[in-house]
Amino acid sequence: MTQRLNTCVAAFAALFALSLAARSVDASLLYYESFTEASYPTAYLGSTPDNGNVWYNYSGPTNDSIVAGSIDTSGTIAQSTAGGKLQFAGDDNARGLSILSGGGVGADDTTVYASFLMNIDGSSSAFTGLEFWNDTPAGGTNPNRSIRSGAFNSNYEVASDVAGSSGSAAFANATTNFVVLKFNYVAGDDTVDVFVNPTRASLLSNTPTAQISGADFSFDRVGLANINDGPTAGFVDEVRIGTALADVIAAPVIPANTILIDLGKSTTAFTTETPDDSAETWNNFAPVAGGTNGAISAGASGTSLTNLKYADGSDSGAGFALTTASSGFQGIGGADWDKDFSDLTGFPVSATRDTFYSNVTADDANIFTFSNLLTDGSVYKLTVFGALDPDVGARPDTIIQVNGVDMSYDPNGPGLVTFSGLLPDINGEIKFSVRRANSTAAAHVNVVTLTLIPEPATFAMVMLAAPMLIRRCR
Repeated sequence: MTQRLNTCVAAFAALFALSLAARSVDASLLYYESFTEASYPTAYLGSTPDNGNVWYNYSGPTNDSIVAGSIDTSGTIAQSTAGGKLQFAGDDNARGLSILSGGGVGADDTTVYASFLMNIDGSSSAFTGLEFWNDTPAGGTNPNRSIRSGAFNSNYEVASDVAGSSGSAAFANATTNFVVLKFNYVAGDDTVDVFVNPTRASLLSNTPTAQISGADFSFDRVGLANINDGPTAGFVDEVRIGTALADVIAAPVIPANTILIDLGKSTTAFTTETPDDSAETWNNFAPVAGGTNGAISAGASGTSLTNLKYADGSDSGAGFALTTASSGFQGIGGADWDKDFSDLTGFPVSATRDTFYSNVTADDANIFTFSNLLTDGSVYKLTVFGALDPDVGARPDTIIQVNGVDMSYDPNGPGLVTFSGLLPDINGEIKFSVRRANSTAAAHVNVVTLTLIPEPATFAMVMLAAPMLIRRCR
């Protein structure tokens, strides 16, 4: 009986964990260090950048590359420090280096990404943190510290020590920070975009915390340093370097109780199959378009959906409808932008390539309504995503309004907005309007998602059911 009970408990735990697990992406990972060892011997630490003492020398990927769930995808993408981590312990003049195989990175017309978790607790009279070194920089023979992240005297920042460089990004002391670096290598004009505790929206629209520019930022080794009696607490963890953003952030998680709606054309190439390649079920909002440019007339057929499916394929019972105040000012179409944004959104190209457009500036002209939602105290999270190829033409911001609150994004980015903690009204409805910021061009919406957050009593009932499941297994 004990064996059967343990098997059942393990099965229940696995099922519960499965609902929280992230899909991992390992597209072009170059280097990964998770610091799984409990500690590193002092022989791995040296006093100069070029002493040959290597704390890590790995060229990947291998089976121990990105692990699903190793980075928490809630909020600012990464807060977890599961497993080992390299602790700072106030060492004097301690530095360890990893020499990257293959000659390092920094070739012109390439882009390289890096990410890491960092917690620095205390000031340093010199430097404590993570370093990206170039042993043979252009135009010189001495090693350059291309980028450093850590405590520099009383500053906590990501910056560069290369002559001529400018720009820095500050971060908080004594707290865990997730940092993403985007190295843009252009002949004579390298830049590094720094994202401190980014949201997926800021990464999607490429809106960094700061940019570092004015120098050669190539590197061929990575160092960890704690110089001149630095902080006695803190750590670095989950260091990743890759040629794609998907290599250095966790894959997005779409909860099972999310309604996914693809707004766009009705032809097969532009609708999202159900289930998609990630086994998620989509609802296609592709109304019959009349008039030129796919315009939707007021009261046109196909502007409502019933019994929407959740991402796991189950019935939600909810409906979705568009109300238009005027004819010819909105429609379905847009240029075919087949760029893949799934590493940041989880949405397939078929959902993001085409669009609903709105040529109105009034907040009551184009209104979408979710109907027949739960009114038992459950709340919902609404996300609206818009994209249009900037090569087609510049677009004004798209403005989404919910309950009188405006949020906006640049569809040329592309962009997205999220409204959390939404309660349906007494009729079980949640409404949002779409409009353009000015009359120069249209607003764009490609994907709409609505996630159910069960009210606490419902979640408690699910957890109370666990002992019943265990008893059933006896």
